[in-house]
Amino acid sequence: MFSSHPTADVALGVLEHPPGYLLNIVPTLTTECPKIGERIVAVAYDKGTHQRNRQISIELKYMSGRFEYAHPTGRDSFMLPFPCYRTSIVIPGGASGGPVFDARGRAFGINCTGYEGTAVSYLARVEEVLSLVAYRMMLGPNQPPTDRTLLQLAQTGHVLFSPKIS
Repeated sequence: MFSSHPTADVALGVLEHPPGYLLNIVPTLTTECPKIGERIVAVAYDKGTHQRNRQISIELKYMSGRFEYAHPTGRDSFMLPFPCYRTSIVIPGGASGGPVFDARGRAFGINCTGYEGTAVSYLARVEEVLSLVAYRMMLGPNQPPTDRTLLQLAQTGHVLFSPKIS
């Protein structure tokens, strides 16, 4: 299942039949903005390396930096017209979509845009994915599936938020 935001550069994808080797990590999300200068950590998979035996090695990367600025109405009217955050994290190509955690370990942002060779990057806010469909539920054998947004899942306690979202 896949849903995307109409203006923000974010989407939400959910594996319907995940492979058994995926870790089931459940982060706590937040809509609270970090303080300027607060240490933050982005998580992403690197681009991967190809080996001669046709295997691909992809490893989790942790990149730290500081929260620099909130753009509540967007940075500009073209590239980042949606609410976003500026950070000093060096985000490499291919890292888009990974979570970014505040000093309390809560995911508040999503890797969005980095500028190669600079410590300037932008994050989409967690708020931008709240309206996206995160779960499709079958209520009965002869009934159509019912979609649930991330916000609905948070309101019913199926997604962790701090503080609790209403």
